[in-house]
Amino acid sequence: MTLSRVADSLYWMSRYLERAEHIARVVNVNLNLTLDRAPADAARHWGRLLGSLPAPPAFSVRVPDPLDDAAIDLANRESIAACVGAARENARQVREEISSEMWEKLNRVFLA
Repeated sequence: MTLSRVADSLYWMSRYLERAEHIARVVNVNLNLTLDRAPADAARHWGRLLGSLPAPPAFSVRVPDPLDDAAIDLANRESIAACVGAARENARQVREEISSEMWEKLNRVFLA
């Protein structure tokens, strides 16, 4: 494998992990803000959160809980789970170039 491919895979792995962390922080803050709100008001806040993502998912009856859409919906390529999956795929491509500890930790996050 060429050095440029390794660098590219490592770059995208880190970008996907960074994106997953950012989305997790935004979801956590929004969750804390909506705990004491009326359901209609909370739904409006979640709609704004999901609309702020780079590829906003359809906020509809399809996913009854907007938290699922932002966190674990694999159909949404901006969800935390999808970002971790993409990071793992990039790490898998350069498995022989990264440490065993890095691979194991990323695998643990992916499987969780």
